[in-house]
Amino acid sequence: MNSENWEQIWRQHKGKIVGIGLGIILGILIRLLGFFWAIFVTFLAVVGYYLGKHYDDGQEIDVFETLEQFWQGRRR
Repeated sequence: MNSENWEQIWRQHKGKIVGIGLGIILGILIRLLGFFWAIFVTFLAVVGYYLGKHYDDGQEIDVFETLEQFWQGRRR
């Protein structure tokens, strides 16, 4: 792959790449602190992907609104 392809991939998926990268880095740091944090690594990667995807799609990320919708859906 040439640099133009990498630049295109970066432009299209910047939020996802950064989100997953941050999730993995934070997950590894936490993982080093204890064995059972391995599940947390996966969780952080998924959250990073979710936030990055919304960023790539140009959607506004409102954490409190998202949590409110999640909890309202679980109560039904």
